Amino acid sequence: MLMQHGFQVAGFCGLREYGGQKIHPNTDEQAIRQTYRTIEAAVRNGDVQGLTSQIDEPAIFVWDQEAIVGRAALEAAFVENMATVWKGSTTTNTIHGVELLSSDVAIAWGRYDVVLGDGAELCGRFMNTLQKQGSRWLIMSEQTSSRPACE
Repeated sequence: MLMQHGFQVAGFCGLREYGGQKIHPNTDEQAIRQTYRTIEAAVRNGDVQGLTSQIDEPAIFVWDQEAIVGRAALEAAFVENMATVWKGSTTTNTIHGVELLSSDVAIAWGRYDVVLGDGAELCGRFMNTLQKQGSRWLIMSEQTSSRPACE
């Protein structure tokens, strides 16, 4: 058995054990990636409820210099942004990595690319902390870092 970040990695089967609980990295990673696909669809459709359905408390979101704490405050920001700057936009999240920290906590990081309704582009890096709720993974916190120019 190989130890990795407190996990026992069992051969080639991909099973990990944490605190006596079996973790299935491929299944969990697929569910985490589904969270991001759901977010992308919600932004594309202007669906605030679909977007907030992927968020759980404590909902600490730090976007560059702005910090939003709490699901209600985050939902209010989503409503305002969907009606203004995000209206007609699309977003793509490219996940560069997922690390399962325990049987129900993970981090995911990668790049985001947003095309606003007026054609302007935003891009940068993100890191999220996610918590497993049943078979779903919900985002509890987010840190982003915008890039001055998108390539």
